[in-house]
Amino acid sequence: MSARRSGLVAALLTVSIGSATAGLKALPEIPMPALTAEQALAVAQRKVNSSAYVLVGLEWAKASEFQPRVSDGTDWHALDSIDEYSWFVTYVFRDERVAALHPEQPFNSVSVLRIKPDGTIGLLVGTR
Repeated sequence: MSARRSGLVAALLTVSIGSATAGLKALPEIPMPALTAEQALAVAQRKVNSSAYVLVGLEWAKASEFQPRVSDGTDWHALDSIDEYSWFVTYVFRDERVAALHPEQPFNSVSVLRIKPDGTIGLLVGTR
């Protein structure tokens, strides 16, 4: 590698490292989950109402701040213990009622399950 090119690489690394730390601030307090990710997925798997689905998200989040990564236009809101952290399991599946509108799509609907720290399913409502 030429001296000029190695100097450019070093300069880019310095700039990227410097800019990555320039905006750091303290994270909010995030509690450790009582359930592991595997345990939360096991609870969710028993509750999924479809035989053909794809897991698209598993997030540990405060219920009042959760937003799924994949959406079909539905907004999900926790109805209980909104300040409590929970596991949120987002999955896509094929809803046969929607399939007539989009028969080419293998997955046409999104669902979210909230797994509370004690392993129970929390209350979520989806609105459009």
